[in-house]
Formats: sequence, structure tokens, C-alpha cells
Amino acid sequence: KEIIKRWADIAAESGEENPALILADKFSTAAQIPFYKACQDYGIKPVFGLKAVIKGKDGAENHEVILIAKNDVGRQNINRITTEAYKINPDKEYKMILREHLEEFKDGLICISGGTVGIIERHILEGDLESAKRITKYFSKIFNGNFYLQVKRTSNDVEGQEIEKKIIDGILEISKETGVKYIANNDVRFAKKEYFKYFATKKSIIQGELIYNPGKTQSVNENQYLMPTAQMLEVFSDIPNAVFN
Repeated sequence: KEIIKRWADIAAESGEENPALILADKFSTAAQIPFYKACQDYGIKPVFGLKAVIKGKDGAENHEVILIAKNDVGRQNINRITTEAYKINPDKEYKMILREHLEEFKDGLICISGGTVGIIERHILEGDLESAKRITKYFSKIFNGNFYLQVKRTSNDVEGQEIEKKIIDGILEISKETGVKYIANNDVRFAKKEYFKYFATKKSIIQGELIYNPGKTQSVNENQYLMPTAQMLEVFSDIPNAVFN
């Protein structure tokens, strides 16, 4: 609860006009009520979301999307999708849904591609732009145009930055051909850049790992904080529409 309040407080201090805050946990809606109350206390518009894992077809890898509720219908469908995930794997920690669940509970939702863990991006990295375009058109049709391609620039190493560049180049081409817009995401995990060390420490303790382990590749880095619009525009100065979309 205190962490959620801190996020809302920082969003309120951002100076943004009509600030809003999106909460999108992976298959969890447990924080919705404290999130809503904290946003109300700080004059922030609360937006409910969800990170969903979709089971791959015919033995293919699972992949992720981000779902955002446009209205109360969308919020209810987020809850329904979460319920379905627990039905499929009730005894396993790793939850997932079927693509058919998105088709059934699509109303009131915006869908965003999964970034480096998304199926469209996976096809781009494999050099299969035709499959990436086909799946983009599929999602856009399901969500009646409320589908966006995700771009991000959070990596702080050369290999990660090269992967992000290849994905962005592919997404720009797909967007140009299909008309599907792209949207910037900072894959936010903590409120301020200086909070990264606390985030990393807590994560290591939860996973029972060494707090300082230089030999381990980190899945999250210090760039994944709640970045104001002005900073996002600097990061995406070459494609500012990614921020404004």
C-alpha cells in the first residue's frame, strides 16, 4: 500500500497536465483497490491494466501482451481474463491464457504488444516480418483498432540496445504498412531511478540470491523508472509520436 502511495505521489509531482497512472501486474488484480484509493487521494486518474501470458499454439513459445481497460467493461474483462488464467493452471505458479480468451473478453480493452517477450517482436528478431505483419493485423482486428505496437529503449548494454533497435526498425516498417500505431513504454518497475538498488535488493532476497552478483545478467536495470514526458521525448526524439500516441 505504501509503495502504491509513493507512485501516486510522484505522478502528482510530475507537473503533467491531467496525470494518469496505469497499474498492470502479471495476472494479478490484488492491488486494484489500494491503487484506486491512492490515485484518488493524489488527484491522479487510475487506469487498470494487466500483463497477460498467452499460451503458444502447436508447441510454440508463450508470449505476452499488455491489456489496458478503457472503461468499466474493460476492467471487468481484465478480472475475467485473470480468472481464466487460474483455471488453466490452477496448481502452477506460472499462469497463462489462450488466445481465444482475448477474443472472448476483448470489449473495453486496449492491447499493446509484449515488447521483447511479445510474439510480434519475436518474429521481427527472427527476420520474419511477414508473420509479424500478419499477427499485427490479427490483433488489430480483434481489438477493433485498439491495438498498439510497443517500442522501448531501456537497455544499458550494447547487445540489448541492438535488439531494441532491430525491434523498433521492424515495428516502424509494420506500422507504415498496416497503419497500426506504436507506443513508447519504459517497462516501469520502480518510481525513481535511485530506487533501483532497493528494487534489486528486494528481488534478490525474495529469490534467495546474492544481492551483489556481477556474473548474473539482470533482467531489470536502473532505466526502468517512472519517467516524465519530457524525458521520454528525449529518449524517443527521433520518433516522438511514440510518446504522444
